[in-house]
Amino acid sequence: MAASKAVAAGVAAYAVGINAAAAGLFYHDKQQALQHKWRVPERTLQATALAGGWIGGMWAMQKFRHKTQKQRFNSCCVCITELIAFAIHILLPLV
Repeated sequence: MAASKAVAAGVAAYAVGINAAAAGLFYHDKQQALQHKWRVPERTLQATALAGGWIGGMWAMQKFRHKTQKQRFNSCCVCITELIAFAIHILLPLV
């Protein structure tokens, strides 16, 4: 029982960390865009979403109004979100 609590705490810590990192990357990219400086590659933003930071990424897109007009990028983010939601739906009953 203690082991399962430790695993749950580890998963929760990872989820908080990766979502904070995703939101931070989106914020940093927005600031760089405003200053016409080097940008965070879209693949990096998408990779953080795929690694579990999709909630932070989607929140940051709306909060900072960043990449909301790029249809191709948005479509990719929505697909990643749906893929993760489907995986959770399939895997959660197995736990």
